Amino acid sequence: MTANHILWNFPTAGSDIQFFKPVAVAFGTFLAPQRGFIQDHGDLEGAAIAGGTLKFHSAALVNFCPQP
Repeated sequence: MTANHILWNFPTAGSDIQFFKPVAVAFGTFLAPQRGFIQDHGDLEGAAIAGGTLKFHSAALVNFCPQP
């Protein structure tokens, strides 16, 4: 399975999705239409789509997975 086949769906309101560990790697698309997304360090192999604020701090790295 590749990152472009993974969807993390957070359909309801709530606290921001937070991704903070410097050695962490997350795969897939994070869909949060009623939340924000915060990434500080770490490597996201995919995408973040949020209805709130998108924040990328420090050494945050996002590698978009193009369609095959």
